[in-house]
Amino acid sequence: MQNNIPLMTESSLVLVVDLEATCCDAGSIPQSEMEIIEVGAVIASISGKTIAEWSSRVRPVRNPHLTAFCTRLTGIEQQQVDSSETLPFVVARVKEWLRREGDNLAAWASWGAYDRHQWHQDLHYHGLEWPLPAQHLNLKAQFAKRHHLKKRPALSKALGHVGLEFVGLQHRALDDARNAARLLPHVLGIEA
Repeated sequence: MQNNIPLMTESSLVLVVDLEATCCDAGSIPQSEMEIIEVGAVIASISGKTIAEWSSRVRPVRNPHLTAFCTRLTGIEQQQVDSSETLPFVVARVKEWLRREGDNLAAWASWGAYDRHQWHQDLHYHGLEWPLPAQHLNLKAQFAKRHHLKKRPALSKALGHVGLEFVGLQHRALDDARNAARLLPHVLGIEA
């Protein structure tokens, strides 16, 4: 498990990634067949300031039709994923964006382990190489540890714990990544 905080300096940057995936509430899509439908990424300073951001929807191929539950949860409509590129094309665009914007990345981070697992699963299915920095930071686990919480909080609860409000729409990849990035100083122990 890569849950330890990597060595960082004041100039270090962190890539915060959030994914939305196909989902259901009736068991019709096994977890092993869930597919990414949206990627949101923010490059942020360790103080939580956004330096660059990127997002894209992704057209799923194994379960191409979104469930009504998934649309309600994410707000992502069928026609939006139908008109999107598949994951191999999106990953190529992520790599290009990181080549342009990703200097001095100390790690990539996500709110919990779900996003890391989903990346691995989808990349394996498509036979793609890993596009992100090797070091992963589980912000949810580290936040709970730093704040001595018994349970790992949801993103909105963690924001509230430090006096912040969620900005944007929950379960939208870029908004979730932006909000998780705002918590970086509270995870890394550099709160003002």
